[in-house]
Amino acid sequence: MPSGQERALLQQHALLATKYFIQLIGVAATLYQQPHYWSQPYHNLALTGAAWVNELIHSHPDHIL
Repeated sequence: MPSGQERALLQQHALLATKYFIQLIGVAATLYQQPHYWSQPYHNLALTGAAWVNELIHSHPDHIL
């Protein structure tokens, strides 16, 4: 059985490892979420129905064939 000093050192190491792990989870979550935070909407056209189809057909000749 470990002595009191060894046990305290083991607890301190376990606490430090837990802190590092929690920090790693936070960094991973931030990196995973970052592209969604800065994304720009690109389907924001206010047209619907026939006006939308007309915009698709007559807008840019290289995009819709």
